[in-house]
Amino acid sequence: MEMFVAVKFVIFIGALASLSDAFQTCPGHKHYEELKCTPIRDKPDDKCPSRYECPDFKALDRSVCHLNGKKYNIGNNVSTSLPTCTKSCSCDGAEDEFGFSCEFDECAEAKDKPKLHCAYQFTIDSCCSTNTVCDKDEIDKLHRCWHNGHQFVEGNLIYPTNAPCYKCLCDKNYDNNTDVSESKSCKPVDCGIELHQLNYLQLGCIPVYFDDGLCCPFEFKCPIETDLIEEIGVKSEHVCKYADRSLNIGDKIKTADQCLECSCEVPPMAQCIRTITTEKCH
Repeated sequence: MEMFVAVKFVIFIGALASLSDAFQTCPGHKHYEELKCTPIRDKPDDKCPSRYECPDFKALDRSVCHLNGKKYNIGNNVSTSLPTCTKSCSCDGAEDEFGFSCEFDECAEAKDKPKLHCAYQFTIDSCCSTNTVCDKDEIDKLHRCWHNGHQFVEGNLIYPTNAPCYKCLCDKNYDNNTDVSESKSCKPVDCGIELHQLNYLQLGCIPVYFDDGLCCPFEFKCPIETDLIEEIGVKSEHVCKYADRSLNIGDKIKTADQCLECSCEVPPMAQCIRTITTEKCH
């Protein structure tokens, strides 16, 4: 999980998170991007795709791990092109359930008491701060950036409220009037879905997004016998899959979890929204 710093007082806040407009402006589509699905629009000028065409994850060899089109046998390591804060991963598992087991970076500033009057500086790809500036005169010399009424200093990471699947670095190139997809100071957030959760998709599980507007699904809902399909949608050519069940667009999955709402919205995967912003479901 990446960290950013708001100044003048340093505040650590855990933040979740394609250059395609679909993933910048259409909430709940991030898993389709990272799984290299192709967006399909009913009309060329539609902002959000009506469906996607995805690889057949169930057809993948389940005796190995998969990442970026490559196969990894048990014990094989991956240490390059990993999401931020992921140090290294190795293929692990048993029988026909394999996935990557990973080690994550531990940042000193996350464990130690924050130095409230210091500026912690990052690079766009760093998990932990690469420099700390505590001298007031030196902090005053740092370049300033503004986003959504908040001030950041040079080296701070900025998570745009209007584009939650992007992160930006406060530097001399940053301009909050420039679209994040065109800014040299910004890049997409990597949720690491294929790395961490591909084995769930092979089992027919579906992504769960939280209702706080952040980018990444950090939970997957796997089918159980008590799940029921509420057939209230409109019959259509393209459907969502939930394990071996098919849902028309608008159909819902009824579960025992009162804080989970699952439905078919954008084929071919059903997906869920978990409520975490009410007292009952917090």
